[in-house]
Amino acid sequence: MSKPGARSAAGLDANDLLLYLGAAVVASVGLSWLILAKPWAGATTLVDSPRNSGVMSTSPTAEAVIPTSAVADRTIEESLRLAELAQAAGMLFEPPRYSAWSLYMEILESDPANAAARDGAKRVADAIVARASTALEQGRIEAAKESIEAVLARLPDHAAALQMTTQIEESAAGREAEADAPAVLIAAVKPATEAPPRRAMAPAAPPAISPLRRLRGQFDAALSAGQLLLPEGESAKHFFNLMAKVDDSDPAVTEARDALLVTVFQRADEATQAVDAAAAETWLDEAAGFGADTRRVKQARAALTERLIEAQSGTPVPAATLVLAAYVPPRYPSSAANLEIEGWVDLEFVVTPDGSTTDVMAVAGSHEELFRTEAVAAVQNWRFEPRIFLDQPISQTTYTRIRFVFE
Repeated sequence: MSKPGARSAAGLDANDLLLYLGAAVVASVGLSWLILAKPWAGATTLVDSPRNSGVMSTSPTAEAVIPTSAVADRTIEESLRLAELAQAAGMLFEPPRYSAWSLYMEILESDPANAAARDGAKRVADAIVARASTALEQGRIEAAKESIEAVLARLPDHAAALQMTTQIEESAAGREAEADAPAVLIAAVKPATEAPPRRAMAPAAPPAISPLRRLRGQFDAALSAGQLLLPEGESAKHFFNLMAKVDDSDPAVTEARDALLVTVFQRADEATQAVDAAAAETWLDEAAGFGADTRRVKQARAALTERLIEAQSGTPVPAATLVLAAYVPPRYPSSAANLEIEGWVDLEFVVTPDGSTTDVMAVAGSHEELFRTEAVAAVQNWRFEPRIFLDQPISQTTYTRIRFVFE
């Protein structure tokens, strides 16, 4: 006969085992539900100061990525577009990291066979050589040399740059500081105070050519040839200065000054439109030296400043170049979070002179519909410190990328 308590103990062990097994099944199901459902997905947590890092994290994470490189976080096509905008705005070398030249060079570093980038770099190089030619014409030999060296460092076979190198060397070798005209020349061009006595019965001498008339002829020839400032001793500037030394009040000098100023102001305007600030400033300095009306020079300088601001404002730069003052995190859309969908949005916008944002546009994204509304809404509430350019706050076109990812 079995012991009375033996059967009861065996039954208790079996029941306990069933209870433990049931609890394990429930726990397993619950854990699986937690892993799949992720009920914590809607919680938002600030993980770092946006002023320091520019990144706001959520679970899932929506963060603003502010590229520090022209190519970083952008496709080649988008980088080409930025380079074309910079070139159109005349931003060939400046600002150094976001100029047309730098943008094309960065693209070629990552994709040396990119034909569009090669063609763009060639166009920019041609424009740089043209600026170097103007600099050489104005006597800014070092500026011309630096520009040409920058081109040849990346495009050693650029024909126009190689030709310009020869011209720079010849100009540097033959240039001397312009001095006052020799005393003998001044004496030659000054009218004599007393005419020498004529011999009786001597044939009449042909009328002498007026010194100012002779100089005016040389001036006109140099002006027609486009030799405004150089070469030394043969430029329109040189002959004009000689005329002014003879008789600055003579109508011939006044006419020469007016003709010279017309051309110089025209060249200054061309440089302004091309956003060649150094050339424009040089032309305006020369105009002032020729005795141009101060109000006209001031107006031309104001037009140059306005053109530089226009070019700077319209050329997109990474938001990393600006100082973020107030950051609003993008909201992760619940429809994407529930399905664990990740993505990104590229945005362009304008930072106004007071630091607010306007004209916010989603220009590209991983999805046609998802994330774009949330990204635009966030950027519309960002604030930046005003962009200062030429000592005044300006509007600035800029761009950034916002990623929506799971940690």
